[in-house]
Amino acid sequence: MKKLLLASLILCMLLFVACGNQSDPTEPADQPTQNMLEEDAQPTIADEMQEESTEAKQEIRGTVDGNTYRNEFIGIEITLDDTWTFYNDEQIAALYGLTADRAGEDFANLIENSPVVYDMYAMAANQVNNIGINLEKVDAVLLETMDLAANLQKSVDIIKTSYENMGYSDIQTEISTVEIDGQEFDCLNVSVSVGGMIMNQTTVSIKCGDYLASLALTALGEDSLAEILNSISLID
Repeated sequence: MKKLLLASLILCMLLFVACGNQSDPTEPADQPTQNMLEEDAQPTIADEMQEESTEAKQEIRGTVDGNTYRNEFIGIEITLDDTWTFYNDEQIAALYGLTADRAGEDFANLIENSPVVYDMYAMAANQVNNIGINLEKVDAVLLETMDLAANLQKSVDIIKTSYENMGYSDIQTEISTVEIDGQEFDCLNVSVSVGGMIMNQTTVSIKCGDYLASLALTALGEDSLAEILNSISLID
């Protein structure tokens, strides 16, 4: 069961970080110029920018009330039964630390450099089925013209490499679409063999404002995955 849990966590975190952040993790950071250093010396401006960033993140965050997660910014609501547990922000951060340790250096760099808001994570009682949701701010012009299917495709190589490095086998990926409340969304389907069992995941991409939302749904078996999808509804 522990192996299934670890694979489940890694599959979830790999997908909705790799799908959201397509910058090259090996690319060196820009060296600071004199102007940049002078700007850093103005704490008032920096503080204002940080405050605006924090306020903006709060506006896009979802809420959990009992067994229901609701995010009006994305336009979705997820209602789960009593066998599910929603994680708090500290627990989600701890999960990312575990995943980075096991998935390798490239993925650890993705997490460290990714400007992603990790909004929700929920785990079922079987300690395998889970749901993860994040949002990444994207340039408005880029997002408007972005081909979501092509963007998802870019994450395939790092997903396969990370699993191969951990000794997992029979890794299958497919770019497809999924229907939620009668509306189709681009998605990436992944399956991986873990101890003779197949772990399935669907990651759904949704454009919302100037953010790209990723919903990573993981389950042991396609029927369980379909049940998770049925728990999601669209809201105005």
